[in-house]
Amino acid sequence: MKTNARAVVIGGGAIGVSVAYHLAKYGWENDVVLVEKHELTSGSTWMAAGNVSFFHGNYYGTRVNMKSIEIFKGLEKETGQNVGWHTTGSIRTADNPARMDELGYAYSMNRCLGLDVSWLTPEEIGQKHPFIQTEGLLGGLYWPDDGDVDPNSVTQAMAKGARNHGVEINLHTLVTAIEQKENDEWVVKTDKGDITCEYVVNAAGLWAKQVGRMAGIELPVSPLKHHYLVSDSIPELEQLDFEVP
Repeated sequence: MKTNARAVVIGGGAIGVSVAYHLAKYGWENDVVLVEKHELTSGSTWMAAGNVSFFHGNYYGTRVNMKSIEIFKGLEKETGQNVGWHTTGSIRTADNPARMDELGYAYSMNRCLGLDVSWLTPEEIGQKHPFIQTEGLLGGLYWPDDGDVDPNSVTQAMAKGARNHGVEINLHTLVTAIEQKENDEWVVKTDKGDITCEYVVNAAGLWAKQVGRMAGIELPVSPLKHHYLVSDSIPELEQLDFEVP
C-alpha cells in the first residue's frame, strides 16, 4: 500500500469510487488512494434502486443529471464493463395547479437544454401506465429517455477506469484514525499502515459521521433504515406487450 498520495478517499461505494475515478482522470493520475473496509459497494450502494432521471427541480441539478447519464453511457465504451443501463422512460404527475406550475417550469427548462420531454393528459398517462390511478390528475410530464442502471456495475466500471488511471484501491482496509500534521498534511491511519496526503475525502456513507469525528468534524448526518418491498411476478404486468415507465 502506498504511504503517500495527493488524496485519500475513504469509502468504496458509488460516490467514493466516482471521486477517485474523476480525480485521477482529470489530473491526479497515480496520486489517489481509495480505502474500503469491506468490498466495493458493500454499503448503501448495494441496496440502491439505480433509478436515473433527467428531471430535477432546478437548472444546475438538471445539468448534473445530464452529465451523470452521459458518464453512465460512456463508461462501458471506456472500460468494457457493462453498467446495466436500461431505458424505461418516466412520468411525473400533477393533481393540483401548483404542481402543474412546477412541472411547467421543468418542461421549459428541459426543452431549453435540448431534452426530450412532453406533456401528457390524464388519459395519456393511463395509456402509458395502466396501473396509475388517474382520477384527480390534471396532467403530467413524460421523459422517454429516463431509465435505470445497476449501481454495483456502475461502481465496478468506475473502479476499473480509476485503476486504469493509476488509482490504488485497497479493500479490507479499515481506517482507524485521521491526524493533521503541523504542515497541514493529513495522515490517514489504517490497519495496514499509514498514508500521508494533502486531501482526505470522506465518502464513508453510513459511517461518514464516525469518519468525520476522526478529523474533529461533527457532520450533521445520521443513517436511517429503509424498507424493501419484494413481490412475486405480477401477472397484469407480464401480460402487457410494452414496458411501463
